[in-house]
Order: sequence, then structure tokens, then C-alpha cells
Amino acid sequence: MDTAQAVEFARSAKMADAPDNVEAQLKARVLDTLAAITAGYRQEGVDIARQYAIEHLGEGEITLLNKSRDTVSVGGAALANGVAANALDIDDGHREVKGHPAAVVVPPALAAAEEVDASIRQFLNAVFVGYELAVRAGLSYG
Repeated sequence: MDTAQAVEFARSAKMADAPDNVEAQLKARVLDTLAAITAGYRQEGVDIARQYAIEHLGEGEITLLNKSRDTVSVGGAALANGVAANALDIDDGHREVKGHPAAVVVPPALAAAEEVDASIRQFLNAVFVGYELAVRAGLSYG
């Protein structure tokens, strides 16, 4: 997939166009990532990313998924929640990519969805597109 194809895919892809089992797998990856974030916030050092997001990435109303009620900017939530998602290395993995796509896809999609008050369907479509692009990019460097 070249850059133009990736852009077109990002603009037009919908989970409804994917095979039937994709939605169930995608929902499982989202739930897995939320669990990894919850556990990851208990890991020593993740508080550094949370504090950095609060102090340096601008104020906002986007939720940090820790036990505090901190809110930050979209970028701050994507960063801090993403660090927490990968902190314990229990988030999903992709063997061929040798990486963790959901940790870099779900937190930003969730932050953006919260900012624009997106529907669950819109959120899942964003995760679908992000996940697909992340895996394809990883495979291209295989």
C-alpha cells in the first residue's frame, strides 16, 4: 500500500466493509487495551507520562483512564493512556509486525472520539482504520 492508497483507505474505509468476524475481533482488542491501560497506570514510571501530559501538553477535557479524575488535551490523553497501555507489555501483539498496534491506535482514537462526542460506531471505525494502517505499515518493514 503506497501513501495515496493509505490516505484513501483512511478516508473511506468502514468496518462494515470488512469480513464478518472483524468487528468482534476489534471489540476484543479495544477491551483488551482498556484493561492493559487500567493495569498499566499502576506500573511505576507511568505517572511520569501522566504528569508530563498534564503539565506540558495543554489543558483539556479528555479523560485519563487512571483512578484520578485528571483531564488533559487530546494529545496528552493519547500519550499518557498509550504509555499505560504498553507499560506491562500485556497489550495485544502482532507476531508478524513484532509490535503492539492497539497501544498506539486505541488511546488516540478514544481521545479523539471523546473530544468530538463520537458514536461507538465512529470510534470503532477509527480503531479499525488505525489498526489496519498500523499493521500494514509494520508488515511493509518486515
